[in-house]
Amino acid sequence: MQRYYSIERPIAPGTFPKPENNRIGEIVNFDQKTYCAEIEREAYGYIEYEYTLGDKAKEYELVAKITLENLDTEFVRRRVLEYGKDGNKVVKHWHEVQHVADSLYKSKEWEDEYGVVHFDLFAFFPEYPDGVIVGKHYTHPEWYGKVEILDRLKKAGYATMHDFIEATKGAMSAGRFVGGVDIALIRQADPIFADECAAYRLARLEAQEQKWEQERQEDLERERRKEAEKQRAIEAERAKYFGWADTLTAMQYGRAKKLMDGLIRYNNSVMTVREYIITLVKEGRTLYKRECRMSWKSDKITTVYGLSIPGENLFTQLKKTEYDFAEYLINHIDVLES
Repeated sequence: MQRYYSIERPIAPGTFPKPENNRIGEIVNFDQKTYCAEIEREAYGYIEYEYTLGDKAKEYELVAKITLENLDTEFVRRRVLEYGKDGNKVVKHWHEVQHVADSLYKSKEWEDEYGVVHFDLFAFFPEYPDGVIVGKHYTHPEWYGKVEILDRLKKAGYATMHDFIEATKGAMSAGRFVGGVDIALIRQADPIFADECAAYRLARLEAQEQKWEQERQEDLERERRKEAEKQRAIEAERAKYFGWADTLTAMQYGRAKKLMDGLIRYNNSVMTVREYIITLVKEGRTLYKRECRMSWKSDKITTVYGLSIPGENLFTQLKKTEYDFAEYLINHIDVLES
């Protein structure tokens, strides 16, 4: 809602406009003409609208609260303490700023590619040359009343240099971060305390670096344990093949394992293909390998692999990889039995 103060008379019928599609909100009349900080003058009361009134407000002698959009102070060049491109080194840059109130200053506005208005806020203490940025890339200056933004500034400790030093002492007592820009700002007023801040900042950064290094080492140790567990799992999985997998490359083993992990039903039980081949070998099956035609219509020869039942003209057909595993087991039957 947009608030307008009546500076010439109490608000009554006929003393305020009623524009279409601009809903009226709260209407308040004071007991007597009262000083209002939002307009920095006395008023009889105020009325709120959903949208701004524009020139209509002047016709009814209504005054909008002072926002960061309608400041009338001149712009001046002031020097600001900032961080350099590395985000650590403190540098000094000149900015065009206008005075809002007390220690608060506002930059010139600029629009982004979408037409949104941006601005920065600064704090400058009267007795010291260099100020600091207290807020970057604010948008919509009409949203911020002068009184409201000053209250935020005071709560953040930027009302006076004394308040800022006290706020910094509180931050140090609580173990919070103190930046290089903060120290440079304080150094203008209290070099001895600034040195204390610098020593505190260095000790805190060293402690933080030690903490990060410890966390990095813990992360590395977790990764090592994870990799060791993974390797043990791989070795345990390979051990299920009784040494046959050791003859395969990583790619060959991956393909073979995918095949061997398939499921098959045998003797009313569901088992993996690997378990199935081991079972057949333990039953005494023998290797079966024959060259034959693919069909009676073709002369193309193919190899059929399998495991046969001794003494019977029957065999279980296998894929080449399955046959190779069965052949290895038969040739190393002592390993299988152990």
